[in-house]
Amino acid sequence: MSICVESESDRVQKQIGENFVLIDSGSATDRRIGLYAKGSCDLNSVFACAPLIAKVLDGACCILKDGLVADSRSDILLQSLHEWPREATRQAVRRFRLPEDYFRPELFEPSFTVPGPDGPVEFPKSVIILSIAADVTRNGYRHKQNGFVVDPGGGWLNQSLDGVLDDLESVTEFRDYFAPIGRISLENFITNFTKLITLLKSKTDAQLLVYNTLTVEPGSRIHNLQLVKNFHPLRRREFVVALAELSRQLDFSIVDVDRIAKRFGIQAQVDFGHLPPELNIVIAREVMRIIQELGVF
Repeated sequence: MSICVESESDRVQKQIGENFVLIDSGSATDRRIGLYAKGSCDLNSVFACAPLIAKVLDGACCILKDGLVADSRSDILLQSLHEWPREATRQAVRRFRLPEDYFRPELFEPSFTVPGPDGPVEFPKSVIILSIAADVTRNGYRHKQNGFVVDPGGGWLNQSLDGVLDDLESVTEFRDYFAPIGRISLENFITNFTKLITLLKSKTDAQLLVYNTLTVEPGSRIHNLQLVKNFHPLRRREFVVALAELSRQLDFSIVDVDRIAKRFGIQAQVDFGHLPPELNIVIAREVMRIIQELGVF
């Protein structure tokens, strides 16, 4: 389902869908630009680029936000390129309410399609936007027999506890068939992201942007770490530094959410990962600055 919205300028029209915004400048050119964001909720800020794009657009542009934090760990993205036993993956998708495309390599496709006013419209992936948030925070579970990894949080955490308790068969099956592997190590993050960026460069013509993450914990009052076993801000800082080094080696752009949020102020944040809505436009301006410098617009 989508709706059409007229902007202040008669020549610009916007179509807003469940997970996309389509902008048409009304010009005669058939140029199409696609911004494809894959990952966690921090990437929702990319939608705030829409009014900025409308000011400079000549042609049509679509912003698509695909996926959830639960299906955007780097190992889960990479395993979509592998052929897994179909019956096992179908059962996992059904049992744990995973997205239908959980095991499909849609990230690596050079284009995407959205419903337009007159039917499906295809856009090239001019920009692919990723985030390190899932690698930093999410726990994975490996299928004991087939070896694929899932993060069922996206399905189970988006429903009431009663819904989970009423489906104890799935919970039992999950325990029997999957083993916890925890969060991705820093070393595996570096290895996985190196593969991910290299593959995306070879399979698409997209410019690549990666969101880093806030390294401090809003509201934290810890002043002595002697008894703290897992200091999460330290882990996040290590990943942010590693991402910067990967950017130097592999030539991709970083959206420095850590710097932007600190300069903006984090008093309104409840945790490190959920940014206040008013910060979205600030991040969107940085995204636009980067992609304009890269010649996308």
